[in-house]
Amino acid sequence: MASTRRGELSRKFREICKGLLASKKRVPLKAFLRQWEKREPAINMKLSTCLQFLKTGRYLNVYEVCEISSGGDPKKYEDALRKKLDKYYDGRLELDKTLMLESTAHYGFARIGGTGPVIYGPFCVILKPTVMTPFATVFAGDSITTVFDKEGKRGIAEKKILERFAVVEDVVKLATQWHEDYVRSSRYGIKIQDLVREAEGKSLMMECHILGPVLLKDVVEIVIQEEPYKNFWSSVHRWEKAGCPISPNTIAFDEADSFVQLVELCEQNGIPLNQI
Repeated sequence: MASTRRGELSRKFREICKGLLASKKRVPLKAFLRQWEKREPAINMKLSTCLQFLKTGRYLNVYEVCEISSGGDPKKYEDALRKKLDKYYDGRLELDKTLMLESTAHYGFARIGGTGPVIYGPFCVILKPTVMTPFATVFAGDSITTVFDKEGKRGIAEKKILERFAVVEDVVKLATQWHEDYVRSSRYGIKIQDLVREAEGKSLMMECHILGPVLLKDVVEIVIQEEPYKNFWSSVHRWEKAGCPISPNTIAFDEADSFVQLVELCEQNGIPLNQI
């Protein structure tokens, strides 16, 4: 599906670049393209998800989680999936079918230097480029919240959906199309921090569809913003001061214990954990 749009996307890319150059935007355009050439696949995770990934060595999508929890029972699987996806149940299945994504696909994003859409979790797990096979695809924005409204109803036509869809090799062309206004509005150049904030936000990120498994051996590094990193360590220090209690009633302390485990597992597996 995405491959059929390659010619059209290339034509649009050339047209945009020509227009930007004519508008004397050579410097910001070159900076934009240069930064996007550094892209790498990544997935944002919550503490519990990231810890589970480090423990088991495999990152699970919602379908895989429900398959395991249902024990192979089709009815329990459907019930679990409906509960997980809630109002987006029908829409998610419909969208995956439109984008030709199987239940083994994993959602990530194209990172260009930041910590990604932290709304999904503060831990940005950076992966090797090899997880994006030649048949992998990308989507401009968060596909679920872009396509469906807050009630779970589809808000845009299939044609508009497919305009945001491309093969991974064309991610720079797609990003240029959807960030054209940002480049055009840059008077002298581009501040990398501003670009990262613009391009890794939920609405205009380049969502990546990783078609195979995501394994621990695929991890390059885990990055986290400075503030949540310090907050986790503050929780750890309070937890240690209290004698390291483990109790269902001490959520903050349980979080501290989980963070300590995460740090230790990163060290054991040789995975850098850095604040940026």
